[in-house]
Amino acid sequence: MAIDIQKFLEIFLDERGLHRTHEKVLYVQFILSSDEADYSFKNVFSGKRSAMFRIKQWFTSQDMSIPEIGYIIVLTDYFGQAHAVVEITDIKTVTYKNFTQEMALAAGVEGGDLDVWRATRQAAIMADCEAMKIVFHEDIEIMAMWFDLLYPQ
Repeated sequence: MAIDIQKFLEIFLDERGLHRTHEKVLYVQFILSSDEADYSFKNVFSGKRSAMFRIKQWFTSQDMSIPEIGYIIVLTDYFGQAHAVVEITDIKTVTYKNFTQEMALAAGVEGGDLDVWRATRQAAIMADCEAMKIVFHEDIEIMAMWFDLLYPQ
């Protein structure tokens, strides 16, 4: 029988001297609506998606530390339910206008098409801006965080 995500976290974190509330363990809402849950997590599980993206200011607005390489991220759905555990392997901070084809490809966009990425993600970015009471602009900093999937495998 497969181990569930909560048991995995307990064992994994204990082996590394970490705990669920350690500053290097973050719970991050991976999707902004219940409609995209299956599709988004399937892309992570299949390896089609190997990176996540957030406005850099989002982490401080949530009283979270800014992720660094080696941080453990628990990816949750719209309702806060954990679905995956990843470890950050690389980070790049770019402005929205300088988001690259490589980043779009890592986000699971077929062929890395930037127009498709912008069409599908701009609403989510603008929703984050609205929640933080900041104005969206082309120079807003986006954190691109590549990851290795730890759970499920």
